[in-house]
Amino acid sequence: MAIFMGNKVVVVAGTTTITYHVSAVSLSREVDAVEITAMTDTVQNLIGGIERPNVSLEMYNDFATSSVNSVFEDALGTKLALQLIPVSGTVSSTNPRYSMSVLVAQWQPINGVLDGPATVSITLPVTAITKATS
Repeated sequence: MAIFMGNKVVVVAGTTTITYHVSAVSLSREVDAVEITAMTDTVQNLIGGIERPNVSLEMYNDFATSSVNSVFEDALGTKLALQLIPVSGTVSSTNPRYSMSVLVAQWQPINGVLDGPATVSITLPVTAITKATS
């Protein structure tokens, strides 16, 4: 298994590459555990149910045209295409591309602190996801 730094993730929202505005990104994939325990079972029996993935982004906000704020605020209440590639470069079996549709159900256009950059933290529910290796 290769060990690599997590600071080369490529992030594309819609058609806009926002990598240089992202300080942290996390894709979480979780499947519901559905109980199917029968009367004769002596231990709980579970099967995998539906997947409930989500993406969390920590970003430096930018109000320029086609930048972070306009991409997400314009998509508020709708679905947005999002792509994540673990390491900048060629997509392969060891560097897959995750393409997904996310629901932009929230947006925080203003978040400022004294002596700090304008940032935004957002967690987006994923409504469709694919993993490509080429």
